[in-house]
Amino acid sequence: MLRSYFFIPADKRKFIEKVEELRADFFVFDLEDSVARTDLEEAIDNIKKIKAKSNYLIRLNSIFDIEQSFFNQFVKRGFSNFILPKVGSIEELEIINQRSVKDKYLKFILLIENPKLLIQLPEILNKLGDQITGLGLGSHDFANQMGMDHTYLNLQFARNMLLVYGKAYGKEVIDIASMELYNVKNIKQEIYEAYSSGHDGKFFIHPFQLKQLETVNFFSAEELELAQQVISIIGKETDFKPFKVHGRIIEKPHVSRFKRIIKWSKRNEN
Repeated sequence: MLRSYFFIPADKRKFIEKVEELRADFFVFDLEDSVARTDLEEAIDNIKKIKAKSNYLIRLNSIFDIEQSFFNQFVKRGFSNFILPKVGSIEELEIINQRSVKDKYLKFILLIENPKLLIQLPEILNKLGDQITGLGLGSHDFANQMGMDHTYLNLQFARNMLLVYGKAYGKEVIDIASMELYNVKNIKQEIYEAYSSGHDGKFFIHPFQLKQLETVNFFSAEELELAQQVISIIGKETDFKPFKVHGRIIEKPHVSRFKRIIKWSKRNEN
């Protein structure tokens, strides 16, 4: 289902200590937007004290942090997954290439925050496909670069382009963070829309948003019933032939969706 990436301001020690109380798939210790420049040193020191886990990531303040000594200390602490913001162009990503010669296990999620980087994505993924595992849209910076209002309608084209490139190159595509903190209906709608449009994950910035993720019905009762019937009819047959259920033609491309519905239902039961 939709994987959750939860941002934690790395300068807030009390937030870091509450990680175990939160239900998120991934935790992102943030050195960028949520941390003031005056608190950056404290944030870096806090991360140095964290024992890394496989679902822990760090959003760097800049791609050029990779050249800093504190980045080496992060790696020594066991961190191997990083989010890259503020990348201007493909030329700046050469830093990843140079670093990967030494540490091939390091993986990066690339934030697209300007139109130039978006149109360079095919070239970037052809060149750095082994190092870049995921893509996200830095929507506010992108909107500023485009000179447009930050609305879902205005961002839809860029989000769709990111989805197409990500799926074409087998990368995880993570949807933008919601700025909505109190309106349950709006939060759930954003989460549902992220999943239904094909995103693999979504960024979250508040525990209240995570709680809403747990209650979103990605599929209706009717869809679940149909999925159960279809999967029951198919059984373990390998020679698939189109058939009808409740007046609907079921073809092979539909089956993967029905399997996702069943998987979601079982997960919801637990």
